[in-house]
Amino acid sequence: MKVKNIFNKVLVGSVLVASAFTTSCVNDLDTTPIDDRIEVSDNVYKDADNYIKVLGKVYGNLALSGQKGPAGDGDIQGIDEGHGQYLRGLFYATEYPTDEANNCWQNEYDLSFGYTTLSYAASNTYVSALYSRIFLGISYANEFLRETTDEKLSARGLSADAAFVSQVKQYRAEARFLRALSYWHAIDLFGNIPFVTEADPVGSFNPPQKKKAEVFQFIVDELLEVTDGSGDEKLLEQAPYGTAGKYAGYMLLSKLYLNKNVYTFDYDNSSTIPDRYPSGTAADYTEAAKYAKLVIDNGGYSLNADYTANFRADNHLSDEIIFSIPCDGRSTQSWGAMTFILSGSLWTDWSGLETNYGTSGAWGGHRTTEEFAAKFATTDSRALFNRELMRPENDDIFDFKSGVGIVKYKNLTTDGTIGSDKSFPDIDFPMFRLSDAMLMYAEAVKRGGTGDLTVATGYINDIRQRSGQGDIGTNWAIEDVIDERARELYWECHRRTDLIRFGLLTSSEYVWPYKGNSEAGTSVRSYKNLFPIPADEIGANPTLEQNPGY
Repeated sequence: MKVKNIFNKVLVGSVLVASAFTTSCVNDLDTTPIDDRIEVSDNVYKDADNYIKVLGKVYGNLALSGQKGPAGDGDIQGIDEGHGQYLRGLFYATEYPTDEANNCWQNEYDLSFGYTTLSYAASNTYVSALYSRIFLGISYANEFLRETTDEKLSARGLSADAAFVSQVKQYRAEARFLRALSYWHAIDLFGNIPFVTEADPVGSFNPPQKKKAEVFQFIVDELLEVTDGSGDEKLLEQAPYGTAGKYAGYMLLSKLYLNKNVYTFDYDNSSTIPDRYPSGTAADYTEAAKYAKLVIDNGGYSLNADYTANFRADNHLSDEIIFSIPCDGRSTQSWGAMTFILSGSLWTDWSGLETNYGTSGAWGGHRTTEEFAAKFATTDSRALFNRELMRPENDDIFDFKSGVGIVKYKNLTTDGTIGSDKSFPDIDFPMFRLSDAMLMYAEAVKRGGTGDLTVATGYINDIRQRSGQGDIGTNWAIEDVIDERARELYWECHRRTDLIRFGLLTSSEYVWPYKGNSEAGTSVRSYKNLFPIPADEIGANPTLEQNPGY
């Protein structure tokens, strides 16, 4: 059921009741409200109607930036509220260090220089903000799980309602998925990390650091349990739009197994992080292919005939999106999320901003290069670029006009109607799409996983034909997959992970403008395959060991 505004109402309601969660950094797990207008958790959980609202706050961590929105009472302290928003931080970390995007904001030096040139350090404020936001989401999920046990429901007199108890079990499965999602981002970005679950005590304490291989296994075990396990906490086969269902769980499992060789690589502070990680096993790629195929065959998703419909103000109607971060111009206002991605990509001097893009916001922040644009044929409908007033030379990282504009996202519906608000878009962020599953299946089989190579080729052809391109042929190489992923999935927060899996993020094998602080691009030290643990976290938690090189 794709009724977007129902879920947005849940998100709005969640802000009113769920601030009993922590809003501080990971090693401070106190649950005192930050606002005396908010009820404490015991009162919140006495009312059965509040459980969906508290779960909404766990979801809302992905889309919202604070208690009010768009500014004035942020969840993350010590940084501008918009910069501390989850999706905005994820876009910084997964797009700016790659060939797909670079930032030109000279006054935000950690972004334009630290991220874009892969020279980020432990003192980078935006690395710290994303780290805090990820672990804030984990703490939200942990607290929800602590407060929704059978014992807690019984103590509150709520266990007699069997339908309600069953509903809470499903909510718990969703919270476990969201926690797994954040832990995935944590190991993908930071490697060995502090680890906390609902079994840990409430209050200030120093969480122990776990090897990323251990956390990887925890994530996999959690996802297996809430998708196909024998317990009663299960994700729905067909979940309401904007919530996590079984096939979102399968998508994440496929991603985990496809990158298992990266996520289980063992290291300590004295180790050398490689440019290219050791290859994965056929068994791991078989698992990646299996879960991608379950999504493709059984999820009920289909490629939208119009690629651009996946990135419009009414993209909640697309049958291709498996899991999204819902954004609404009225009820989820934030200077992060899709407001940032859209407005940050537009230049104030471009013609017809409202007519062409559905927004009055044009911040001139992120763009790409002619080198990246050259990956697309001129007939490719996915080549959503704007060269108005731009120049092809990569001669000034701080000048937005140096490069190529990307106009993939628009706050316009498929019939051209402007979204509900011209400043805050209605575009939902498509975290998982069907075409991603198809490309993961193709890659996993090509890497040696059990599957059908003819079927895999057909999936790539389906994706290419949708955008007006010819078939890939039968002799395609694994390198063709990463190029197809670039064309299909750019600016959807996949590129950094893909480049690392292919051994290309840091090495001299593939360079692009501004990589390594060079206009032409150059290799960087291989330890940049991981971000640093923020310096303030190292100082606050003596159990943490910094990543190599920092």
